[in-house]
Amino acid sequence: MWWRKKKKTPPLLVLIQGSLQPRGLTDVLFQEAVRILFDQPVAVVTIDVRNRHIDFYDTRPSEQYSVETRAMLDALSRARGCFIAMPVYSAKISGAVNDFLTFVAPALKGKVASLACVGTSAVLYPASVSLVRLLHDTYGVSVVTPVVRASPESFRDDHIFDEQVAAVLNESLAALVKSST
Repeated sequence: MWWRKKKKTPPLLVLIQGSLQPRGLTDVLFQEAVRILFDQPVAVVTIDVRNRHIDFYDTRPSEQYSVETRAMLDALSRARGCFIAMPVYSAKISGAVNDFLTFVAPALKGKVASLACVGTSAVLYPASVSLVRLLHDTYGVSVVTPVVRASPESFRDDHIFDEQVAAVLNESLAALVKSST
């Protein structure tokens, strides 16, 4: 009798793009995160809150949700961690991200998360602290450090121009991968 060594399934990470802008700076940072994780020993599923096929705030049984919503909730339930990229407009959690997190809260419990906030420098810190508190205190999510904070000056020609922001993004994603394996 001989045994076949079982292949180890890579941990699943869900990346959440939380901007409603069609090609905004949050999306640029999000796409860079996808690119960075492509070479890591993880499986990645992306969720874009602009997807109009995702249901929010209703009381139907989950079997009645759209196929896209059921797939999203299944991926979040199976994931070990998530990356959330959020635009910041007024030192608060964006409405789209807040609504999304409220809807998927049960699937987030016990997960680990890496965060990225994009907005003007003056509003980044308070908004990121609010997001960390919401995730940790309300939804039971552990947040890895560092939190990525990028201002419009961090970008040029649809790329991250600021080397410090790029380094922090790499460090934050490395911490997420390490915490998820």
